[in-house]
Amino acid sequence: MKNVANTGVLKWSGKLLCLWEGGDPYEIDIENGHLDTVGIFDLINRHHLQPEDIASGGVNQISEDAKEVSGDGGGGFWDFAASVVKPILHGIFKMPPKRLLSHYKIDPTLDRLLTVSCNAEDMLIPRSSFTFYECTVEALNNWTKPTDFPTINPSFSGSNNTCIYAATASNSRQSLPHFPFDTVVKLNLVEKSVSTWSVGSRCFIGEPVFVPLGTDEDDEYLVVIEYAVSIQKCYMVILDPKLIGTSEDALVTKLEVPKHLNFPLGFHGFWAAAD
Repeated sequence: MKNVANTGVLKWSGKLLCLWEGGDPYEIDIENGHLDTVGIFDLINRHHLQPEDIASGGVNQISEDAKEVSGDGGGGFWDFAASVVKPILHGIFKMPPKRLLSHYKIDPTLDRLLTVSCNAEDMLIPRSSFTFYECTVEALNNWTKPTDFPTINPSFSGSNNTCIYAATASNSRQSLPHFPFDTVVKLNLVEKSVSTWSVGSRCFIGEPVFVPLGTDEDDEYLVVIEYAVSIQKCYMVILDPKLIGTSEDALVTKLEVPKHLNFPLGFHGFWAAAD
């Protein structure tokens, strides 16, 4: 599916991929010193997709390990309408046959994740044809607060990493207690520990971004954008992740961003070394 591909940026297996929750990743050319769009990239089969691959539903398929429970609520006229709309969506707009909806529920009592998809054509006609997926989940360090933008040291992607970092909220606000985020959380998967670092009052943060320095997993900087809404300023904050949760201050430095270059709230990005 064609999409804005503006939710995340990932350097993976020598490729630069731009991501979006509702569509396939797009590869960006970084070999020739510019950022031209190469095209849609099939992350599973690791090749560029042709239009017929997308039209035939060759991507965005849910893992067969998940249990599926389907239900159709159509019939008669709406079945006919769906038969007309479906080839248009698949053939012209290259939309996959199913759309995974951004509605999910974690059931902690049964350690399971429930999510749902709908048929692509059902977004345009008044009927519901949903498929429910049930997957098992495992509690992570007993962390229960709403959290987003999880990240690890990219040099350890695909290997046994020790720590996960993410953005969360300190729950110090009576209104909007869960968002925007104001805290970086560090989850140590080996020690099963949780550590946090927070900005000041009426300040928020964006997505944590890694800057690897050496060969060790925690030998890096962690960069976040701070939004000081009370004074209408934006800062680039550099943290030492080894010091998060210790008696020492994890803040390395804080750089004010010129006002005409202020990052928007929810800015996504990643660090790329010069080489």
